[in-house]
Amino acid sequence: MSKFTSLPLKAAFLFLLIIAFSACAFGSIDGNGPNATPAGATSEPPPSEAAPTQSPTVEPPPTAPPVSTVTVGFVARAANAPAGSIPALSLNGMQLVASTNSALFQLDLIEIEALDSADPEAAIAMAVGHGDTIIVVAGADLAEVTRNAAQAHPEATFVGVDQPGDETLANYYTLGGPGSRLDQEGFVAGALAGYVTQERIVGLVVVANTLEGKLYTNGFTHGLRYACGDCKLWTIELENTTDLETGAGTAARLKEVKADVIFAAAGEAGNAGLEAAAAQGTWVIGLGQDEAATLTVGADKVLNSVLRRPDLLLPSVIMNLLAGTPPAKSIPFDLANGLSLASNFGPNVSPAVAGLMDELLPQLASGFLDTGVDPATGEVR
Repeated sequence: MSKFTSLPLKAAFLFLLIIAFSACAFGSIDGNGPNATPAGATSEPPPSEAAPTQSPTVEPPPTAPPVSTVTVGFVARAANAPAGSIPALSLNGMQLVASTNSALFQLDLIEIEALDSADPEAAIAMAVGHGDTIIVVAGADLAEVTRNAAQAHPEATFVGVDQPGDETLANYYTLGGPGSRLDQEGFVAGALAGYVTQERIVGLVVVANTLEGKLYTNGFTHGLRYACGDCKLWTIELENTTDLETGAGTAARLKEVKADVIFAAAGEAGNAGLEAAAAQGTWVIGLGQDEAATLTVGADKVLNSVLRRPDLLLPSVIMNLLAGTPPAKSIPFDLANGLSLASNFGPNVSPAVAGLMDELLPQLASGFLDTGVDPATGEVR
């Protein structure tokens, strides 16, 4: 028996040794080598770089609108002025334009009666001292002190309300004064009286021997004839516009002749007459203030009031002056510029009459209807 192993057997034995050595050196044939993750363990991915976070945008705090250093002064006796009067309406107009244009100017209000001296000259001097660029002074009784201040302070611009103009002063502008259509005021009041009267008898109180009295008389007469061709008119002329006792007495005198509507254009005396007339039950038409809001007795007897409305004109005047485009030196009141009836008719005015008056005013304003009175002389044309 041979002691040598056959060659094929030796080859098979060597092949098995090679396989065993490879398994020990390189791991199992399923690929789980010595560096493989054990079964059941979880492999964590490498931490990723955090995405950069964007800082929140911080809105800047809102900025307040710029406040102008330009100031416009207003000087008047307005605190206790009657509703619908020149000082009261002027104040309304100035407050309106200031509130809507606060970035352009600030309003400097100076109430004359609030000063210890109650002196209008001191009030205007205060406005000048404040450096007010424009100074508005409201009231016919302040015309002289306004002109004097304009002459003494050419660095400021003055606007006088219900004051006569002065072309010699380049820095003085006015609303009202010469050229204001008193004949239109009278015509409107006369037409309203003619539409409402039941007795067909109407009373009028004016100032004697003046252009003002003539304008009111002829304007009122033509307005009355326009609305009531056969109405009778009684006129009382007063010499003194501050004689309140005589003025109040006109109410009783006109009641004696059965006048059931009275219009007065005679200053404080005329207002006293209207107050007495309303208290005794006579219908009245006011002038220069809203009598329906002023009277404590007989306010329901007020048909309406003819008003001069500086609040409608002052905003454009102030804005033009600030813009460097000055308005006309003198702007008279008429039905095209600030003249009107108060907003509400009295309870004794029918809707039909109110409608007729609403048609009348624009016709006069446009010139389609004329008062028949020369506004310069007061004479009938």
